[in-house]
Amino acid sequence: MLYGKKNITEQYIHKAYKTWGYDVHSLEDVELLEEKAKVFENNHYAMVPYITENNVDMLLQVPYQHLPLYLPRNWRSTAYYNDELMRRTRMLPETGITATYINAADIIKIKFKEIFHNDCIILLYRIYTKWNGEFSGFFNTRTHFLYSIFENTNQMILHDNIENFILENYYILTCNPIIDRKKIQPCVNWKWKTSRKNFIIRNSQW
Repeated sequence: MLYGKKNITEQYIHKAYKTWGYDVHSLEDVELLEEKAKVFENNHYAMVPYITENNVDMLLQVPYQHLPLYLPRNWRSTAYYNDELMRRTRMLPETGITATYINAADIIKIKFKEIFHNDCIILLYRIYTKWNGEFSGFFNTRTHFLYSIFENTNQMILHDNIENFILENYYILTCNPIIDRKKIQPCVNWKWKTSRKNFIIRNSQW
């Protein structure tokens, strides 16, 4: 919208974008808006191969806001979860499961759903944060590849921590977790709701 323009003022920017319903006032605002749109679109494109009318609810609806993101501390290593998940003892309900958290840093809720794709179970997830919007991803149980919006970016530490937390939850939900004293309190407090579509984790840190 602004390419080729000269002497761009804040007033011009605000007027130009207000026409389309955007409240921006500077070039910095424009860059942030474009970054949000890029992440939103890329997230949807990455999920397209796995989305049908039965799981369209796994696509994010509130764009990621690009604010500082704080994630729970790791309980066990990602390698440990990957190894244990090769021996899963159960699957998620067909309609999926929603986990809600009281003490998981910025994460307040995650939806989990399993699908079959090319003779492989794919775990879909959708993360809801307190004030940073949403983002979706998937985990391939055969290749152990996990996609997040931070993959191959300069924020790989966030990708690694998201991978660890997603696999921790998947391990708790589908395996027979071995609980040590570091995780006693959280696991004592998480419980299944009657519907079996949801479980609550009262705490996820120690």
